Amino acid sequence: MFNILITAGRKRIGKLLNGFDKRQPIAFAAACGLLVAALGIATGGVSFGSGYEIGHGLLHGTAEPAIWHPFAKMAATIFSVISGVPGGTIAPALSIGATVGGAASPLFPGTPVSAVVLLAIAGYFAAFTQSPITAAVIVLEITGKATTALPLLAVALIAAATSRIIFPHSIFDLMAETVVADLKKKKEDISHYDA
Repeated sequence: MFNILITAGRKRIGKLLNGFDKRQPIAFAAACGLLVAALGIATGGVSFGSGYEIGHGLLHGTAEPAIWHPFAKMAATIFSVISGVPGGTIAPALSIGATVGGAASPLFPGTPVSAVVLLAIAGYFAAFTQSPITAAVIVLEITGKATTALPLLAVALIAAATSRIIFPHSIFDLMAETVVADLKKKKEDISHYDA
């Protein structure tokens, strides 16, 4: 779902703004930046940056989970990506997974919050990238505990399979399509001057 929001958001925002994002890319990027800044201020900084602090806090019990954390981080990441300014999606995806785990932890009483957070990171990242092995390995690297390998891999496989059912393209496929379409458009624009 997040993959759809990122890629469709970029296409739809251009139509909604009547091409303003293409005609005035710097102004559009600045407006997106202001939205990210406002969101960051409104959330006490939870949505800023890579999300390392909130993820680390949830894993180590120094941050209180809140139901709105994943939505704030998703919104900030979407605004950042659609702005057209190069930036990361990997670290924010790990952070969103952590906040999803934190928000879901009350549903699993008696289970350590850190366990729910780790499984959510693996699941969310696997669904986002549709790369379950990569997701499990990254989370294993975060924890350094080989005993978590099987549950992480199981969650990652289920999440990636579910993601493929809902939306058959990975975020990397979608981002590549967007870049190729932009390059084709630029080539067409340049070819008009050659004639």
